[in-house]
Amino acid sequence: PLFQPVEWEDVVLDEGVERELRSLIRLVRDPFAAVRMGLQAPMGLLLLGPPGTGKTMIARLIATQSKRSFLPITSAEITDPKAVCRVFARAKETSPSLVFLDEMDSLLPANPGYLNQYYVQIVEQFLIEISALQPEHNVVLAGTTNHPENIDPRVLRGGRFSEKIEIGPPGRKEVGRLLSKYLKGVELEPSLGHDYLTEWLRGTMPANLEAMVATAKRYAFERSNGDRLAPLSRQDFARAAERVMGQPPPLPSPRSTQV
Repeated sequence: PLFQPVEWEDVVLDEGVERELRSLIRLVRDPFAAVRMGLQAPMGLLLLGPPGTGKTMIARLIATQSKRSFLPITSAEITDPKAVCRVFARAKETSPSLVFLDEMDSLLPANPGYLNQYYVQIVEQFLIEISALQPEHNVVLAGTTNHPENIDPRVLRGGRFSEKIEIGPPGRKEVGRLLSKYLKGVELEPSLGHDYLTEWLRGTMPANLEAMVATAKRYAFERSNGDRLAPLSRQDFARAAERVMGQPPPLPSPRSTQV
């Protein structure tokens, strides 16, 4: 299956998270080499964190860097047990592959007693397919969730998703790097310095940050003449933040923006 590849320069990650991912990718890139060194290549990875932190992009990064085909699935796409069988059959055909389970708490929920029998059969088929995976299949699983307690515990036990990496909101350093990426070639008004903007938007999710910059550019475009985009103003970002997030984050004090 074709998908848009992701390179390391496309993502901005906490140093600890990047270190963990690089180590994991080395293992899954060549699981047989890992076995020869006495290591066990992980079969499953669970990415923990709130929406908008880039978990899907990280899964694509793992697939790209480990040279695997990428098969994303959501609960809306799995309508019956046969669909589950088809996904895993396809993963084995396109091996080495990575099956990406987005929002696992809705795809494989806990408390199956509250589900209708048809959906229970889907969960059971997932368990059968996951348990049947062997090293020679060279299939890796990656899932995302913000509520691991809501996932069927049978899915997580027995080393099926032994690796867990938490992807939190970006800190000041990561926000600064993201802004440099999204604002490349864009001019800011003198009253809106990069340091001020970084402090103001600290902790903003990457998805919201990208959307805010795009929206602020459109507001600046309304003031533009010719082919040059007008410098982005504080008002552009305040309006963009209100549109994307409902309300702008509180303004930082001038002292907090000093480097």
